[in-house]
Amino acid sequence: PTATTVDSLIDELSLMLTAGRLGENNRAIVKGTIENMYNGGDKAKAIRIAQQLITSSPEFHGTGLARKGGTERVLTGYTEPPQHEYKAIVYLMMVGGCDSFNMLVPQSGCSTTVSDYNRERGAHKMLSSDLLSISATGSSQPCSGFGVHKELSVVRDLYQTSQATFIANAGVLTKPLTKHDDWMRESRVQLFAHNHMQTENYAVDPLREKSGSGVAGRILDVLRRQGYHTSANAVDDKSLFVKGTPYYNNPSWTVSTGSPYVLDRFSSMEPGEMMSLIKQMNGVGQSDNSLFGETWSDVLAQSLFEMDEQEKLHEALNSGEFDMNDYPESEDDLNADFRAIAQYIKSRGMRKVDREAFYLSHGSYDMHGEDTLSEMFQEVNTSLGNFKDEMIRQNLWESVVIIMGSDFGRTITPNSHGGTDHAWGGNYFMIGGSLKGGKILGEYPERL
Repeated sequence: PTATTVDSLIDELSLMLTAGRLGENNRAIVKGTIENMYNGGDKAKAIRIAQQLITSSPEFHGTGLARKGGTERVLTGYTEPPQHEYKAIVYLMMVGGCDSFNMLVPQSGCSTTVSDYNRERGAHKMLSSDLLSISATGSSQPCSGFGVHKELSVVRDLYQTSQATFIANAGVLTKPLTKHDDWMRESRVQLFAHNHMQTENYAVDPLREKSGSGVAGRILDVLRRQGYHTSANAVDDKSLFVKGTPYYNNPSWTVSTGSPYVLDRFSSMEPGEMMSLIKQMNGVGQSDNSLFGETWSDVLAQSLFEMDEQEKLHEALNSGEFDMNDYPESEDDLNADFRAIAQYIKSRGMRKVDREAFYLSHGSYDMHGEDTLSEMFQEVNTSLGNFKDEMIRQNLWESVVIIMGSDFGRTITPNSHGGTDHAWGGNYFMIGGSLKGGKILGEYPERL
């Protein structure tokens, strides 16, 4: 800038950054912040701070005139204790397309299905010694006996005590189709593509009736309308699975396995001062405020509120109040993710919530070449066992359910590289202390 006074500097920056639309209130905030340092000779610092403040303003992010009062947007979490017992859904996404026909394998009471499996799977078939037997009697399946991959002993043992259920041959379609149909034309779902099928898993909205939202997020929207204190959470990520409809704009929280991200880490001002000024510059809008400016300020205020709450929670979790000394630690990331969820659940009283959904992922299961399914399932098994034990210690095992999902199933027939390729339906499991399990839902294919 070529300005020689504070006012001319702000005029110049307003012209360059907002087409001259910087409002009087925000102009006064910028001037009051930089005037002394500018006149005191530290012009570079003053210009840098002015640029940071203006680029955070609704005038910079909108095209209309931002009209706002002097009141800061005040957001709060739940202030009263919840009135309902606690319940939670944990969704484990096996990213990449799990070869789940080696997770749940036909074993007895169905000669055709077993012979098909042994023939078509070739070198990928599971031997009896690699399987843990379960009964499917009463499940209306083509076989009376199935085998569970031996590395998933926790799931198998829970099935034996009716605390686990398998869902066979499930996937996303908008109408009944087979590989012999013109599925590319007739399906509204782009089958086989990782990104599309993951989105379909999270949304469960194949007819696009609630675009941009996830199935767990919509469930939480309904529960919140009914007076429940809800929380949507994803481990070290944001996930469509827990995102509600835009109308309600319920926050989605990050369950961190490390320290939360710190905004303005290399600040030109005292700690917290920049964020305080940004909140002032994005204060409550007047009735004739710019739509785009109001939207920006509202979303920004929500994001800053979430960051503040995450920092408070992180401090509480590391204070020893919610210690996890009995929870085993290991080097694999999945166990750390489940441990973070368990500690987060332990803080439910402080957060005043009674209904939660969690998302976490594990992978990659996209095994076109080398088959490492056993190693992946070992990590899953250890993590599920540790999490279950912790929920029992918290007296919450009957209040939590874990649902496993994946992009899609994989081909029964191996490819020429020693792996398997993308397919359609797959087999999945659900575990929890209150399940009426011990059965296989869906329809396992009679012919493979």
